[in-house]
Amino acid sequence: MATHAVGWAIDPKLRQKKYWKDYKLLGKQVDQNLMDLDKKFSQGTPIGNDLSFLLAEIVIAAVDKALKVDKDRCYRRFDDYEFACASESEVVAFSEQLEAELAKFRLRLNPRKTSLTRLPGPSQDEWQEVLISASKNDLNREREMIKYLDMAFRLRSEHPHAPVLSFALGVLTKQPQCLRSKPCITAASPAA
Repeated sequence: MATHAVGWAIDPKLRQKKYWKDYKLLGKQVDQNLMDLDKKFSQGTPIGNDLSFLLAEIVIAAVDKALKVDKDRCYRRFDDYEFACASESEVVAFSEQLEAELAKFRLRLNPRKTSLTRLPGPSQDEWQEVLISASKNDLNREREMIKYLDMAFRLRSEHPHAPVLSFALGVLTKQPQCLRSKPCITAASPAA
């Protein structure tokens, strides 16, 4: 995301050339400070820290505000949107509206993460159910833990765009058998 997008979200006036050098505008100050972090370039904002979440939220909240949708039929977590539509024409209309609003900030939908799902559907993907079921084995036994992890890696290969490994680790941390005296997973020290 370009630093200008943050400035535009804070002060929409910055889209007009006559305001580009108006340092009284908070949006210009934030934009300039972000560019100063990257040798005066507006290539992108910091990634991976709490500041990146805040900057993204500033921009995405401006997109949210511009969207004309029923707030009871939509959900957003960070930069992931989910919308429930009554018809395919509603899906198309919403998609076009979302793409237009994102384009105002020089952003676009990720085609690998964008999909249409007909409802009703299962609440979980099959691979999630497989991992939950497998986690009920005695994972304190080394052999069972290896089988579980092998299954997780196999499922990740079958579902490369799904968060399989994150989910598998999340399942492990919530299992009662992992709370016994011995931990399920231990980190080994590097060899000296």
